Amino acid sequence: MNQFKLDEFIKIITNTPVWVWGALCYLLFVGFKAMRTRIVRLPKLFVMPIVFLGLRYKLFFASNVEVYISLLLFCFVVGFITASNATIKILKELKSIELPGNYTTITISIFFFLVKYTLGYLEATRPELVSQCSFADLVISGCLIGYFLGHMSCYVYRFMKED
Repeated sequence: MNQFKLDEFIKIITNTPVWVWGALCYLLFVGFKAMRTRIVRLPKLFVMPIVFLGLRYKLFFASNVEVYISLLLFCFVVGFITASNATIKILKELKSIELPGNYTTITISIFFFLVKYTLGYLEATRPELVSQCSFADLVISGCLIGYFLGHMSCYVYRFMKED
């Protein structure tokens, strides 16, 4: 029985498109960098929210888009409040901010990847289950994207407000 599970696992991994592994490497790279105090230029703050929005743009056309937007807005506020409590250093002359290291980015990125990977696998192998998981996907995506947008917006606001 264990050999069957190992063979099935290897089959899943080897049949995964290469771009998926590239996306995982990028998310891990960003997550590991976020674990240390770092200086981030303002335009870089937009990358993660834009990547997640781009991956989930179809949710804006979902039948229950109001749930998605409501969660996105709620988690935007949560992300904004969380970021407002962070100790950052504004570096106006560099158009950058110094952010403290934390594990939030890598944790959220890995969670998002695992959810998307699982849903992609189910879509490819068990399409009848996808409709049952679509609401969970909508909830998770709305929360994660809103959270990152809130963080980014707060940091940009704090940068602009600094004299």
